[in-house]
Amino acid sequence: MQINTECMRHIRDSLLLIWMGCGSLTFLQAKEKVTIKQVTGKAIIKNITPEEARQKALRAAKIKALRKAGVSEKITETNVKRVKAQNSDIQKTFNSIATVAISGHVIDYEITHTKKDVDQFNNLYIEVTINATVIKYDREQDPAFEIKVDNIHSVYREGEKLNFTVTSNNPGYLRIFLFEGKQKSTQIFPNQYEKKSFFPADTTISFPKDEMLEYEVTTRKDKETNHLVFVFTKKEIPFMKKVNYKNIINWIYRISPDQRRVKYKNFMIRNKAKG
Repeated sequence: MQINTECMRHIRDSLLLIWMGCGSLTFLQAKEKVTIKQVTGKAIIKNITPEEARQKALRAAKIKALRKAGVSEKITETNVKRVKAQNSDIQKTFNSIATVAISGHVIDYEITHTKKDVDQFNNLYIEVTINATVIKYDREQDPAFEIKVDNIHSVYREGEKLNFTVTSNNPGYLRIFLFEGKQKSTQIFPNQYEKKSFFPADTTISFPKDEMLEYEVTTRKDKETNHLVFVFTKKEIPFMKKVNYKNIINWIYRISPDQRRVKYKNFMIRNKAKG
């Protein structure tokens, strides 16, 4: 993200917000939080690196924790996705949050023991033991609470403007997060110029909302994939932590499914100078 105004300048890649001039909330949690201790996952180190095997074993342990906590519905890696996300992880995770109804999520964990050994078939394996905190939901997604995002292209050239519309059929509050490539992230709405996040019912709003503001895409790479995540909630729910993948995921999952709607879009930026 690069914010460049006459009043301030912060340098980051991918999205440029250009300003033409100067110028007791309720946190809706799930019904129950459960601590599951000493659950173990195992993965064979074969055709993968030891670190990949460790991550696989960690995900297996998290899935066991979910089952022990009583999350009986279909459990996928979406519920236990690692916090250091690659591009494919971001896409899979947020697409699943947007489209799959899940009744629980591992919001925190502590690795208490890691072991490497050889099994009876002479396979080298890694075993990870964790204590996990699982959040369980008592309500399902509200199908009537919906938003629609339009006019985001699949590919942009560096320097082009990013404009889109968001339509809501119910009143609510919107936050938009941008993931730039693999690890950089920011909240692009609300921002210091567009502060009001409330949407009336049956409303289509064009972004940028402020006519003096532009979203300009830029990259220093040949090409780069960016991810936009739209979180629409029935009540205003503050996001107070540092903007990163882990904190955004945990913030979303702490909101009861009937109180939120998540939409995901991605696009590629191509560098003009590099073709």
